[in-house]
Amino acid sequence: MSEAKHTPGRLTLVDIYADHEIRTKDGLLLAVLDARQRANAKRLIACWNALEGIADPENMVPRLLRANEQVLELEPLRIQRDELLAALALLVDTYGQNTPMWDQARAAIAEATGSAA
Repeated sequence: MSEAKHTPGRLTLVDIYADHEIRTKDGLLLAVLDARQRANAKRLIACWNALEGIADPENMVPRLLRANEQVLELEPLRIQRDELLAALALLVDTYGQNTPMWDQARAAIAEATGSAA
């Protein structure tokens, strides 16, 4: 038995009086919700729409979560990098071109920040 395909396309939450409906872009009614279910529906629709176009979302979501965790782990290093760059820039600005490593310091700052040396 082959696996059934899901309804393609983005979804929207439509409020009609006391009821709330989940509909496709083409207006196809997928569900009618009461007021208690509306908050959950909003979150589910947001996830549904965010995964549109991803061929295998069951495998993609864990990879996205792992990537997000890796980015969060890098944040302290970014902060430390920014602090070190600021300290180097202060030294360069304070002591000017009279220091032997001035050109190298300016080049390192430019490379790290993507600015002109």
